Amino acid sequence: MIDGSGVVTAAFDNPLAPATASAPERFRSLLFDSGGDDDGEIMRTAALRRTAMKESYHHADRTIIAELALHGPFYQAPDWPYFRRDHPERAEQACPKVRSRCANMDSRRASRLRNPVARLYGEYIWGYIAAIRRAPLSGADRQECYRALAQRLASRARPGTAARPSEPQLRSVPRALISVDAVVAGRADRSS
Repeated sequence: MIDGSGVVTAAFDNPLAPATASAPERFRSLLFDSGGDDDGEIMRTAALRRTAMKESYHHADRTIIAELALHGPFYQAPDWPYFRRDHPERAEQACPKVRSRCANMDSRRASRLRNPVARLYGEYIWGYIAAIRRAPLSGADRQECYRALAQRLASRARPGTAARPSEPQLRSVPRALISVDAVVAGRADRSS
């Protein structure tokens, strides 16, 4: 995470298990653990074309990453290929409501009549179901993924379990300790 001047203010601790060989384990990890910005990573075009692509319903970025994980493991580079700039106009902050976030991606989503919040949540759940249906999984793996999704939905339905995996766990980094120029190869050379 960087601020407006390019100073790294927090580093992600990514607890996900995207590299495991087990598709149900990768899927479960994406459902229950806080992830990073996996949709900002490098991905194979052929794998992306096998998905439903990114829609404009609530947390559609999560469903496309989950679908990609069902198609195969991810390789996580040890360096930081992506920096998320934190600012007040960032979608999660500027559009705190479900409909406003969806309308930010597609202005047609602003209509309360055509896109009630229940529909936006329903499309989100259906996104996971459809991803499992499309994925090249064995019958046993498919059932395990459906079971994980049902467990996730049940955990959200119980009172007092409103926690959701929306933001990754962040480690504080002392301000001004690390700049983007210090961690991106070749950037420090430009200032000389």
